[in-house]
Amino acid sequence: MSEVIVERTRETVPTPSTINIITCAIWAGIIAVLQVLSMLGFSVSAVIVSLNIAVSLYVVSGLWFGVWGILGACIGMIIGNVIGGLPITIVLLFQICTIFEIALPMLAFRFFKCDPRARDLKSIAVFLIFGALLNSLIGSFWSSWYVLLGQAAPKFWLVAVFPGWFGGEFIGRAILGLLALWVLSPFIMRFRGYVPNTFDRWVA
Repeated sequence: MSEVIVERTRETVPTPSTINIITCAIWAGIIAVLQVLSMLGFSVSAVIVSLNIAVSLYVVSGLWFGVWGILGACIGMIIGNVIGGLPITIVLLFQICTIFEIALPMLAFRFFKCDPRARDLKSIAVFLIFGALLNSLIGSFWSSWYVLLGQAAPKFWLVAVFPGWFGGEFIGRAILGLLALWVLSPFIMRFRGYVPNTFDRWVA
C-alpha cells in the first residue's frame, strides 16, 4: 500500500524536463545580450549604468521560471559583465546580489499568492515593494560597494553613484518589470517552461 502511495506521489510531483533547461539557456542568452548593451554605457554615464535593462528585467525571472530563472539570469549576468570588462571576481560576487534580487519577489509572490500577470492591486503592490523597492535598495548598495572594492570605479562612486544606481534600478524595475508582467506573462504562463508561483513548485 505504501509503495502505491509513493508511486502516485511521484506521478503527481512535477519534475524538471529538457524544456526547463532550454528555457534557462535562452533566458541566460537574453540577459547576457541586454547586459552587454547596458555595459556599453559604463564609460559614458553613471545614469546609463543605473538604467540597466537587464537588471530591470531579470527580477521577473523567478516569477516566470522559478529556480531556472535565477540560474539563467546569473549565467547571463556573468557572461554579460565579463564581456563588458568587469573583473571576474567582482562579477561572481555580484551574483549573490542577483540571486537575492530575484528570489525576494519570487518568494513574496508565493507567500502573498499573487498573480504574475499583475492585473490586481495586491500583485502590483507586492511587486513594487519586493521586486522594485527593497531589492533595489539593498542590491544597489551591494553592487556599488563591490564595484568600489574591485577598484572598477573611483571611491566617490559609493556616495555619489549609489543614489543614482538605486533610483535607476527602482524606476527601471517599476516600469519595465511591470510592463513585462502585464504584456508577457499571459503568453509565458501558457509556455511549458513556466513554473507556477506556488510553494510546491520551484523547478517545474
